[in-house]
Amino acid sequence: MIDWSYSHFRVLMRLMAPNALLYTEMVTTGAILNHFHQISHIHCSEPPLALQIGGADKKDLVRCVHQVADIFAEINL
Repeated sequence: MIDWSYSHFRVLMRLMAPNALLYTEMVTTGAILNHFHQISHIHCSEPPLALQIGGADKKDLVRCVHQVADIFAEINL
């Protein structure tokens, strides 16, 4: 979901469900490749967190997965 599951919402959900796997909003490959510093900023109470990536170019998807693999518990394409 684009522009719905933002950081403040996830922190609130974490308070309500401490052990749930939370998902980010869908982030495009272009946003990850060009603005990684914004994507990688996660509040300490958010993990475990799954990143949802949207894109059509296979090479860009692979690059994004390699770039964020250590930050997120799960990657959803």
